[in-house]
Amino acid sequence: MRFKLIVKNGKIVFPTGGVVDGDIGVVDGRIAAIARDLNSRDAERVIDASGKVVMPGVVDGHEHIGIYRPFKDDATSESRSAVTGGVTTILSYFRTGRHYLNVSGPYRDILGKLLDL
Repeated sequence: MRFKLIVKNGKIVFPTGGVVDGDIGVVDGRIAAIARDLNSRDAERVIDASGKVVMPGVVDGHEHIGIYRPFKDDATSESRSAVTGGVTTILSYFRTGRHYLNVSGPYRDILGKLLDL
């Protein structure tokens, strides 16, 4: 198999299976293989992850972006902070009320305000 990328010699973290030494082969932006010793000649690019931990992106399932600061400012700073910690997906909860974006009303109206920012 031909890979776009191989991440070699990493300590691969499996959320339910612990840590395993090995390589990850990537094709079209997706993991196509996980093995102990993928052949580097089978990849366009190789990253040596020796001594490093390789883990899936983390999903942060509870964020309130824009609750105390302007949404745009919070979205920028909180996204940067999240990615530093390995978070690849943020699920932001929006609620109506006087303490959130200083507006109240139906969710569809509030979402429209966020998209305009």
